Amino acid sequence: MSVTLRNGARRRMIEVLDVIFDRADFDGALKDGTPARQLENIARSNQNFLGELGDCVDVAGREGWLAQLFAIARENTKRQDLWDALTEIESSCAAMQFQSTPGDHWGRAAVRLVNRQEQEERLLEKLKLPPTPVHFFLLPGDEQAAHDSYMERFRYATLPWLLRQPAESIRDVTELVSAEWLHRPPRGGELPFIVSKLRHKLDPRLEEEKAQAFRRIERFRGKIVLVQHPIWEANWSEAMLPLVDEYVRFWSYGENPTAERPWFFIFLHLIFDQEEGPPAMMGELEKFEKQAHCPGCSVTLLPYLRKVRKQDVRSWLMEHLPGQKRIGAELMRRLFPEMRMEVDMAELEEVLLKLVEEEK
Repeated sequence: MSVTLRNGARRRMIEVLDVIFDRADFDGALKDGTPARQLENIARSNQNFLGELGDCVDVAGREGWLAQLFAIARENTKRQDLWDALTEIESSCAAMQFQSTPGDHWGRAAVRLVNRQEQEERLLEKLKLPPTPVHFFLLPGDEQAAHDSYMERFRYATLPWLLRQPAESIRDVTELVSAEWLHRPPRGGELPFIVSKLRHKLDPRLEEEKAQAFRRIERFRGKIVLVQHPIWEANWSEAMLPLVDEYVRFWSYGENPTAERPWFFIFLHLIFDQEEGPPAMMGELEKFEKQAHCPGCSVTLLPYLRKVRKQDVRSWLMEHLPGQKRIGAELMRRLFPEMRMEVDMAELEEVLLKLVEEEK
């Protein structure tokens, strides 16, 4: 999806650039060895400038984006050229994924799409501050529950809320890593394979395949690392929970864990073939949550990701898109024809994406 600046943001951009060009210290920024940082300081003198244009800032990082803006602005000081510069900036944002970061009003709303309150209530109950250095989340749901998108919501909406931090302060300190799990039922002895696959995703050059080595990776210093593994029902066997238990113990931190980052939040997506998880399997997971032992770690079984109800979508529209009544009505019409009262999250996201594409 191409992300475009709203008209108000366009006008604000023009105003701010005009101010920048009239500032005496603009010439000083030209001569400075770090122009992006200088320009950022100048831009900050204009309230809400960076906040309004946060969608583009997030494409390549704040400093990288400002460096690009600086290069364009240096060559273009006339008003018409500023409009041309805006067009170039919009083009640079075109590669942004629809749900990658909470940018414009659609992006911010999308990552909070029908907030999973059951899961959030459980997280608030279990995730104490500061959290343990390693926390496992078992997240069951069927394959239409949009597990990947849940991770976007957790990263950009739920996690800042849980940590009582502004969303913007969390973006740069989180990293999402997707790693393989077994593509067949386990028979025993598969932990080294899973750990090796994860090591390659975390740092291919790392020689050690130990949790302590993973925590020492330089780019994770001070960060919150989100790891996700998909586990499909078709690959479930009696040996699966023992394998999960091995993996949990692999991450053991010891009896006196530090509260310092990095923190690892590891999600095991339990993807079922049907809308409701098999009762026997869900019972096993509940028992595992209570019995799991990992010093310095914690294990939480989150509620099952269910279909989205009609009232959930209405509440989301009222909270996140209060001024988009026509679009909201059209979304409800497409999702809930006749007597339909609930919908799969995957379908909801597909319909919303199509609707937004039509609005471009």
